[in-house]
Amino acid sequence: MNSHEVALCQPLRRFLQQQLQQHRNMLESLITRLHEAWNPRDSIESVDTEAFQRYETLGDAYLQYEITKLIFDAHADFSPHLITVLRREAVCNVSLHLAGEVLQIPWPTSPMSDKQKADAFEAMVGQMSEKRKTSATVPQLLHDLVRFVVLFGHERWLVKCSSRSPQPL
Repeated sequence: MNSHEVALCQPLRRFLQQQLQQHRNMLESLITRLHEAWNPRDSIESVDTEAFQRYETLGDAYLQYEITKLIFDAHADFSPHLITVLRREAVCNVSLHLAGEVLQIPWPTSPMSDKQKADAFEAMVGQMSEKRKTSATVPQLLHDLVRFVVLFGHERWLVKCSSRSPQPL
């Protein structure tokens, strides 16, 4: 972590605390809407391996783009490096699997590894990104889901930020 990233920790922490509190207030609604819009038995479990991987690829690309755009638009003072670091933290397997746990996603099969849960999360997003063309409610749900993943990833990054000492440039 460079000195610029360390300097941004405090303002980002304050911003995130406000955003996370607002999102926690919306979390129950997000969980309900997510469960109404997506059922793993009707989606992930009913597709073959190749289709699953296609949805996973689409979901990964969708998350990468939307998260990058959200961070870019919200933080004009962030360097490209910091935007990349924050996006990477938000979309890593650990973050996606843990976000899925917080969102109480009913995983398709049990037991699943953390990587498999992250892949299922990406496949879910991929399927929902396709539904957004024909559903009035899915676009807002996807937007709120992406915001949650970003905030969740940022919160994880701040925990790491707090536990490290600044590194020289």
